[in-house]
Amino acid sequence: MPEKKLHPLVEYELGWLGDDDPAQVMAATPQKLRELIEGVDDDSLRRRPAADSWSAIELLGHFADIELIHAERFRRILAEDKPRLVPFDPDAWNATLGHSKRSPVEHLALFEALRRSNLDVWRRASLADRAREYIHGERGAESYELLFKMCAGHDRLHMAQIQEALRPRASASL
Repeated sequence: MPEKKLHPLVEYELGWLGDDDPAQVMAATPQKLRELIEGVDDDSLRRRPAADSWSAIELLGHFADIELIHAERFRRILAEDKPRLVPFDPDAWNATLGHSKRSPVEHLALFEALRRSNLDVWRRASLADRAREYIHGERGAESYELLFKMCAGHDRLHMAQIQEALRPRASASL
């Protein structure tokens, strides 16, 4: 029987993870985020690298948002039989929740609390639990394990975007 072809987003996020242990990647993310923003001035945290890109502070807000989304999804996958999970619009959350107006401390506090809890759920899950499936509104049937791996790749993708957002820009007046 041929293997199921992965959705392009799944392939992309898994590419950021590679062969690394997703739990180790995800456990290390909070400290890596702190290191990325350590000593960075407020203007730099809030500056968008391009009109259609998020600032570092908005990306920190997204980390908290997606961890909240995953907290609900992980628990539904474990507690319900093939739950249907709907996609969400991260741009709408960013705009509506005003991530650019919040502090990095606020974003990181929420993210870290949720991440600790989500890692605990993963560590307590059996192999059978990790194989449980859900139905994604755009991608179809996927397992808890696949979603967890995608989360780790998603971490790395957005950490790279934070690095890009914080990269010094050439002055417009030369």
